Amino acid sequence: MALAYGASAQNALAVHDTINFTDPKGNKQGVWRENFNTSLLKRETIYKDGLKNGLDLLFFQFPNCIKEESEYRNDTLVRRISYHRNCNVKMVESFRKGQREGYTKVYNKDGILETEGLYKNGKLQGTLKHYDRNGIPESDNDLIVSSIKLEGYLNGDIPVVDSTVINTLNRIPLTKNTVIVTDVTGSMHRSVGQLLLWYSMYMGKTPVSKFVFFNDGDGMPDLKKKLGRTGGIYSVQPEDIADLKNVMELAITKGTGGDLPENNIEASLEALAKFKNTDQLILIVDRRSPVKDISLLKKLKIPVHIVLCGPEEVTHPHYLQIAYKTKGNIYSLNSEVKNISNIQEGQKLKIANLTFAFKDGQFRRVKS
Repeated sequence: MALAYGASAQNALAVHDTINFTDPKGNKQGVWRENFNTSLLKRETIYKDGLKNGLDLLFFQFPNCIKEESEYRNDTLVRRISYHRNCNVKMVESFRKGQREGYTKVYNKDGILETEGLYKNGKLQGTLKHYDRNGIPESDNDLIVSSIKLEGYLNGDIPVVDSTVINTLNRIPLTKNTVIVTDVTGSMHRSVGQLLLWYSMYMGKTPVSKFVFFNDGDGMPDLKKKLGRTGGIYSVQPEDIADLKNVMELAITKGTGGDLPENNIEASLEALAKFKNTDQLILIVDRRSPVKDISLLKKLKIPVHIVLCGPEEVTHPHYLQIAYKTKGNIYSLNSEVKNISNIQEGQKLKIANLTFAFKDGQFRRVKS
């Protein structure tokens, strides 16, 4: 799926003119190249009158294949393809006036489509569609953000077809200083409905009374999202179920989708700032979505327990990393991993049918 070549640095632009040329006005012209210290190609960009015009290529050092391939017109991004380290396509995006336009597609390392969404003026139309490991669409992809009415979970009009949230919250030791932080982006609506139903059953019985919801930016265009300042975070300490439902629906409708990674850490830090004396966080997540602000993880100093929602065929290792670093646990419908912070170099652990190895302080998916 390369724009012009394959995925090898050996197929870089054929140039018959001067490289890294600046005209008398100080404008970059033609092809500019940057190498790694090993002399392997690191970046190659085409300029016209100081503006990017054409392809902008970034390369992995090892293996030396394309990492990211972008197309610019007068310094404005119009298309971008990123690649896995095995040189297979990872993500394909199109842009108009700097905002996503058309379909964005995400592929796994084997080239199987995982996620796709249709964008207009930088905003997701409907919800992201998710596919299983065979590339088959999942059954809940027809949910539309604007049509979600959580009342249906309370009155029984919307059946609970997946009890992950209810099941796990009944297994986790909760305290009055526990805060529940929940992703309310498109793929999580059924999980949010479960949370509302759970609280309607246990309000007054559970010590939990503090909630934070995040939608990754309130519809902010992806290119404007800043690390730790994406926003779209709503908190509540409800007096009744109506309070909780109203804030949930506000957070859902304010969000209009966006890129696949979510601002989980920002929302968790906001929870700590909003609710003093918090002793643990319950982070309810779409297990497939990367954590865009994982670099902020070091700021979390209390246990974060992860509730994994969604198909068990995929679990992003970021959630293992969060539990490991904060001395939290990992929960899903049928399993749990406790004391993950005690894992040793080279050890393996299983999440559902997936196996992860712990190496150099990171979790990596390996064959079972």
